[in-house]
Amino acid sequence: MLLVRTGFGAVGPAHRLLQGHVAAGKDVQPPLAEHQEGLGRPSAHPLDGDKGGDGLGVVQSFQVVEVDAPLDLGASDFLAVFRLLTGQAEGPQRFDVQRQHGVRRHLAVQPLDHPLPDGGRRRDRDLLLHDHAEQPLKAAGPQSPFEHRRRGMGPRQGRIGHGERVAGGGDGGSRRSKGHEVVSTGKQRRSSIAPMRTLDDLLHPITPDRFFAEFHGRKPLHIPADEGAPKRALLDWRTFNSLLNQPSIWTAQSLKLVRDTQPVPPEQYCRSVQTQSGAAFRPDPAKVALFLTGGASLIAGDVQDLTPPIAALSAALGRPFAAAVGANIYCSFKGVQAFGTHFDLTDVFAVQTEGEKLWRLYESCADAPVEMPSGVGDVRRWFEQTRGRLQAEIVMKPGDVLYLPRGWYHDALAQDTASLHVTFSLASLHGRIIFNLLEQAAMQDSAFRAYLPAAEKDGGRALQQHLADLGRRLAQLTASPTFRDEVAMTQERLTPRTHSFALPARAPLTQYKTNGLLGPAYEGPVAHAMHWALSQPAFALEEVIAQFDFVPEADIRAAVDQAEKTGVLKRV
Repeated sequence: MLLVRTGFGAVGPAHRLLQGHVAAGKDVQPPLAEHQEGLGRPSAHPLDGDKGGDGLGVVQSFQVVEVDAPLDLGASDFLAVFRLLTGQAEGPQRFDVQRQHGVRRHLAVQPLDHPLPDGGRRRDRDLLLHDHAEQPLKAAGPQSPFEHRRRGMGPRQGRIGHGERVAGGGDGGSRRSKGHEVVSTGKQRRSSIAPMRTLDDLLHPITPDRFFAEFHGRKPLHIPADEGAPKRALLDWRTFNSLLNQPSIWTAQSLKLVRDTQPVPPEQYCRSVQTQSGAAFRPDPAKVALFLTGGASLIAGDVQDLTPPIAALSAALGRPFAAAVGANIYCSFKGVQAFGTHFDLTDVFAVQTEGEKLWRLYESCADAPVEMPSGVGDVRRWFEQTRGRLQAEIVMKPGDVLYLPRGWYHDALAQDTASLHVTFSLASLHGRIIFNLLEQAAMQDSAFRAYLPAAEKDGGRALQQHLADLGRRLAQLTASPTFRDEVAMTQERLTPRTHSFALPARAPLTQYKTNGLLGPAYEGPVAHAMHWALSQPAFALEEVIAQFDFVPEADIRAAVDQAEKTGVLKRV
């Protein structure tokens, strides 16, 4: 999608070409530049196009023209053709150009006096050039797997051997080609349009048990929309617009723009505003809209709490995966690819809610990556060189769900309409956290605080024995129930309890007094909560629940009830 400024101030080659032809009613075949103004060229302004332009083209209606593509005329000359054709004939506003490399592009020009999918309106003097690129599916075969699954035939499966290595290096982890196919489930009927509140709702018709047994961390899973596409109710254009229309909730970090696979510097779409809390650097809605008009994609991050449906599903995904859940919204327009091939550092669920998007999955998968590659030079080129062959193409439609394990190479491209989808990232703990927890626990043992023997002493035998002793202590520590509980509490902290307001109603407090007696022996995370409670002269049960949001509420209530029955606590 391209907004082009046309240079009508001077008479160009196309203008001269058409003089006399249009008046005579002849068929006109104006030349078209092979390049496209404004695409693939960095610019500080989203509307920059033909530098010789002095205004936005005015097109109301025009006739179909067969277009050749020599390289001697610019896009502004091509658009001048349409201006001269204004009012000549009614009919389809579409132009087909067959490129030499076999890519067919449909170039359509239309007056933008109609509402956009995002609810906005562009001026009727604005002119958009829509560029739909239909790439030949050489690697994907004669027909995409999406077409097969829509006919109930199942996806195309590209199998490769287990553990087959792919060339490449870097800190992103070694890449392996997994010996599994991408799985796409068949259509299932379910008419409910209730919002998704559980993992079962998200995975339907796949059960959670089957998902964890067959797919989790192993291979992608595509779940086509149910009958009526209830999952698309997660987010619609109206709700998304309502979020964007609240500029005070966004920052340069949470709302980002990407154009031609490159991030737009925040200075180009944000501005400093004065608030009651002081100066703030926020996205400027008008500037953001201009970049979107120019073909940029928008990423709204950290939205896991911003709408009830997204918040409900985010909360539901945390505990099954023992993960911190983040949600992002991706808005892109037809023919636009915001990101090149890449992999993510977390497992991802993508839910398509508006429009369509083509996802390309490749055969390579990084081996449990925890950080992006470094020291590889051009990262984008590195991804393209290490992604392997195209494994599957999936057209995501409203209500479709796609699961990708971390490290799986992929890219995505919006189709013929504006696209809106929500991704849920699942950041589970991995082994690195153990080192942090072990340091805190081990330093309570004086053996770890003792000086290490000199390496020269006894030929290094004293140091070797000392290290071996510390190793045994570490092994005992990691195998202890206490350390297990510490890791469990760290996992629980990733999914704190949520609280919903119901004002003006306010819940009463349940007050307790302590009497200095020793309480029962508590095990697990609840022991931390009760240790704090019993150290206070008085406390409210609701205060303990709020203070220790990583401890199950039921466990706290049961422990307090037990302490009251044994006389350690007294209800006030």
